Amino acid sequence: MGFMQNLGKLVNGEPMFTAEPSAPATQPETTVGTTQSNNAKVIPTIQLSNFKTSRNGSEMITEFWLQNTSNEQIRIESIMILGQKRDLHHYLEPNQEHQFIVYKGPAPKDTHNDDAEIYFRCERTNDYFKNKYMVEFDHQSDSTYNIDEFHQEGPTHDI
Repeated sequence: MGFMQNLGKLVNGEPMFTAEPSAPATQPETTVGTTQSNNAKVIPTIQLSNFKTSRNGSEMITEFWLQNTSNEQIRIESIMILGQKRDLHHYLEPNQEHQFIVYKGPAPKDTHNDDAEIYFRCERTNDYFKNKYMVEFDHQSDSTYNIDEFHQEGPTHDI
């Protein structure tokens, strides 16, 4: 449009410029544990099962099965529980599971240290993740506690 046409529209009270209608922006749905076609971040998921705590005198051993419930290969790096870090360094393919001893040490005499963290990474992207768990204890007759259950606190964290 020329200057004179715009001036005429201005005099008549008409808009000088009209904006092209734009399509509304859409965002793809994010599904945990899947690869997005637009290369969005993949957040793998893991599942704990079959908890077992055994005692040998004052020593406590806790183990569980851990399953990779995502579509990506992951590496389980470590677990922090009762102030003890245990390096696991174990690869899990999608849907594969493995049994881990996650604690071996003295049975706790109180329940104030009631959290656990599992660190793992996605092999394809080399991104690191963390799951937090609340630990439940079972009081024993010798005034110590056994680990009884793990409850995940919130979603998997990208770290």
